Amino acid sequence: MAKLRFLDDYYLMALDGTEYFSSQQVHCSGCMEKHHRNGKVTYHHQMLGAAIVRPGCKEVIPLMPEPIFKRDGGNKNDCERNALKRFLPKFRRDHPHLRVIATLDALYANAPVIRDLRDALVPWIIRVKPSGNAFLFKQVEQLAEQGLTEEFEAVGSDKVFRRYRLAHNVPLNESNPGIRVDFLDVWEPTGQGPWQRFTFILDPSLGLSTQQAERWMRAGRSRWKIENETFNTLKNQGYHFEHNYGHGHQNLSVVLAMLMMLAFLVDQTQQLCCPLFAAAWEECNSKRALWERLREIFHQFQVSSMQEIYEAVLSTRKPSLKALWDS
Repeated sequence: MAKLRFLDDYYLMALDGTEYFSSQQVHCSGCMEKHHRNGKVTYHHQMLGAAIVRPGCKEVIPLMPEPIFKRDGGNKNDCERNALKRFLPKFRRDHPHLRVIATLDALYANAPVIRDLRDALVPWIIRVKPSGNAFLFKQVEQLAEQGLTEEFEAVGSDKVFRRYRLAHNVPLNESNPGIRVDFLDVWEPTGQGPWQRFTFILDPSLGLSTQQAERWMRAGRSRWKIENETFNTLKNQGYHFEHNYGHGHQNLSVVLAMLMMLAFLVDQTQQLCCPLFAAAWEECNSKRALWERLREIFHQFQVSSMQEIYEAVLSTRKPSLKALWDS
């Protein structure tokens, strides 16, 4: 875990929801439903995923996800916000002393979520957009007109020029003036037309400052690792996360998804800690090819450990057909 430590004793915990099952035929009592205008119904399952991430680090450490599905006897769809409300107290029971900073997308930029995060003693960095937080952006503009924001330009550690605007102690929205946030606005050139803009609200306890602005910007943008290094890896790099291995009538689909996340945790741990795994991955050039090679060896030979399998992947000597039959 030391490789993933972000700041002092803090780790970044990225959270987001994803869909892992969808069908118009197969379904169970826990499936959520999308009713279409043509009368058809799409059944689906989602989960709220969480992972320890770090800017510049390929590996992530997934935490226990929270299923998003209809509860027993319920007739309303579940949602990501409800899943987060359930996830946070469970996370704190499992990890009472782990110091994390949550990074979330704009869906979570609201007062109930911030209250839940504070109750769980989890500081936060949340993406915000003008379309969803118009009052917040208007307040920041007014502060800027009064000269009450901090604005500066800087070349980052990655040699990229950026413009920053910082505002402190801004009310989140008109309905919750007591919820105060710090505001970070970053403009970055794309080299092709309009600049790219990243805007975040931060827990005031994090102490947003000009000296730390680039660090907090990178922390906020690392939320994408829950999408890219976690969900996209599971769906596109040989795990077949969206494949229906068995749906069942109650919880089988959820159980299989949890087992898939557990397998992913084991693989990420090996990627962090096992030189043999890293060498086998490099030998195969891609994870998809590595998984296929592991399956071949596992099905064709009697092996006593994963070490033997990785050593076989790295071996330049091909066994004879007789050796295959004898084994």
